Amino acid sequence: MPRTRKAVILLSGGLDSATALYWARSRGYDARGLLFDYGQRHDRELRSAMALCQRLHIDFELVRFSLPWRGSSLLDPSRPLPHPRSRAEIGARIPSTYVPGRNAIFLAFGASYAEAEGCGARILAPLLKLTKSQIITMGLRLGVPYELTWSCYQGGRQPCGACDSCLLRAQGFAAAGTADPALPKGRR
Repeated sequence: MPRTRKAVILLSGGLDSATALYWARSRGYDARGLLFDYGQRHDRELRSAMALCQRLHIDFELVRFSLPWRGSSLLDPSRPLPHPRSRAEIGARIPSTYVPGRNAIFLAFGASYAEAEGCGARILAPLLKLTKSQIITMGLRLGVPYELTWSCYQGGRQPCGACDSCLLRAQGFAAAGTADPALPKGRR
């Protein structure tokens, strides 16, 4: 009987991590999600990550930790979130939403969980060299339910449409030639 390959997916609830999850499943991995509550402004993305896991009937672990030094508008509600005036402003400088060392911390937790689950020592980054529109196109082929994902830095019921993340997401869907199913019909 062949052994099933296991994989831990760092799952934020956004479209990139959702696509990575569906990519792993399409490659035959027995996937499980690793979600993080690190004191971010809202739990909207976490709820999306949990919904994705429930949709695929996969287990997930939620790791809670805090970064007491703040240093980011995602962690400090007294700091305003950036609202660029144009897409050209995105990437011109490090945004206030940058959380120092966050991804390194996530990877350390992911490596620990993967080792504990017997996943082996490989770290895969299948989307690393893809543009946002290429990620979306891949996800559509894989059947990713993008209506369940959340990318906006604001919490709430609908994406703000003005933050960096919303603008990059909109640009990706436009370049992929399809409407974002997470938006209300009037904003697609």
